[in-house]
Amino acid sequence: MALRSSLYVLTLLAVVGCGPRLPGLPTGVDPVCGREIPQVDAAAVRHYGDDTFYFDSQACALTFDGAPQEYSRHAATARPGTDDAWEMSPRRRDR
Repeated sequence: MALRSSLYVLTLLAVVGCGPRLPGLPTGVDPVCGREIPQVDAAAVRHYGDDTFYFDSQACALTFDGAPQEYSRHAATARPGTDDAWEMSPRRRDR
């Protein structure tokens, strides 16, 4: 019974985006908030120039839409798994 409950909890967490990720899934860095997200879990996707950007929320996507040239410039140098995108993002610099 405990094993069945554990599997249920892990499945539920994975569905809502809080659980363990399968290794090898392609990820993207939200250029607005800097959060690394699996591309399949993106709440929104935008294409700007030759790049594709993935967002963890519609709010971040709308913020990007207001100044895509600013956010795309900083996202180009961000590395997944680091705080680069967040530290360099225009949103962070304004604070």
